[in-house]
Amino acid sequence: MCSSDLLVEGTERYVFDRVGDGYAMSAFSGGETAPGYLAHDLPRSREFFRESMEGSFQPVATFLNNLRICRIFEDYSAALFNRTLQVHRNGRTETRELPNRDEFARAIAEDLAMPRCPWEPAVKVIERVTGRPFFN
Repeated sequence: MCSSDLLVEGTERYVFDRVGDGYAMSAFSGGETAPGYLAHDLPRSREFFRESMEGSFQPVATFLNNLRICRIFEDYSAALFNRTLQVHRNGRTETRELPNRDEFARAIAEDLAMPRCPWEPAVKVIERVTGRPFFN
């Protein structure tokens, strides 16, 4: 990796940089800044991660309120966030809303190539946590 590498997947852009003793990944989605990551070579104690881990299981946590499945293939990638599917291919992004269970299941089976993916229990958890139906 050189001082700064760029990966482009349709409307998604990822910039990788060496930062001190670690690596940083900055993410941009449709021109807007998205969550990024910083990884250090230094080992951390288990206690260092306790607050973050416990917070990710609180009822308001993004992790429990959204469904995200991403898959990278040889010639394209697909990202599902709740009921929005983005397929990145040849520098372009196709975005589709998946309004019902049938279209959602078809997208997971075909676009993500995961026909046995157990998405239904995840949807039930999201509905229970949010108190709202996942499909209208």
